[in-house]
Amino acid sequence: MRKFLLKALFGISVIASFNLIVFKFAEIHYYSEYRVFPSKKFHSFLLCDSHGLPLENFLEHHGIYNFSAGSDSYFDMNRKLNFLIRNQYQIDTIYITVDNHTLSTYREGNNNSDRSNVYTSNEDYKTLYQYCIEKYILDWAPIFKSRVRDIFWEYITTKATNENKKEKTNWMNLSEQKKKALVESRFRTQFGSSRESKMLSSILNDLINICKTNNIELIGVKFPVVHEYYEKTKNHNFKADSIFVVNNLKVIDYSNKTRFEDGDFANQDHLNKSGGKKLASIWMNE
Repeated sequence: MRKFLLKALFGISVIASFNLIVFKFAEIHYYSEYRVFPSKKFHSFLLCDSHGLPLENFLEHHGIYNFSAGSDSYFDMNRKLNFLIRNQYQIDTIYITVDNHTLSTYREGNNNSDRSNVYTSNEDYKTLYQYCIEKYILDWAPIFKSRVRDIFWEYITTKATNENKKEKTNWMNLSEQKKKALVESRFRTQFGSSRESKMLSSILNDLINICKTNNIELIGVKFPVVHEYYEKTKNHNFKADSIFVVNNLKVIDYSNKTRFEDGDFANQDHLNKSGGKKLASIWMNE
């Protein structure tokens, strides 16, 4: 019995030590961008996924805080909106992505629910048990989170092989064959299913109603994509923008702006930094 207890204690110690290492790693490499909260000097906010990231802080000069995060879905954006309201931010305007893919079913699982819980309170959960598990327990035990484990092992592998980070792609420098392959790959990911996500559609409608209730102007934004991807996806739309139109809400559409050139894009549907700066300038001068 004593030998069993010693082995069990040793095993627990190893797991706890490994969890502590992964926890410290996750705080730096996974959670850090979600530990930054907007200043209350801002009254307008951009809620978006990775398509909003190239805008960086270029809109702050015009009073708009970029509250975007890679892989955010309407689930995460709704949490952020409720956080702002709950913490008494004086919100005038919310800009939110209504790109063709944002109501696709793949966005149901591809989100930041395990990070955006930093913006939640107990009233956002059905039970106190669920609140404690998702808000605290799992955050303190990141080894049980598959995404964190994947990022951790990728980081370790990269360090072990002395592999340098790849330079960021510029769409302009790719061959036509590579461009075509990337367009097809992204299309299969975002539009592989023709079924609209009922869950995300419901959340988007809730978000619209929250803004109406709180007298917040809500404006939809469609982000630029390269010409090849626009042509590929123009007839495939899960219609988040249509929900805005039905609710008499404004939509700003940059998805087919001819002012954007290949050199403004990192890939088929994301601007690079210079492209983000150009979009901010166009946006603020229209």
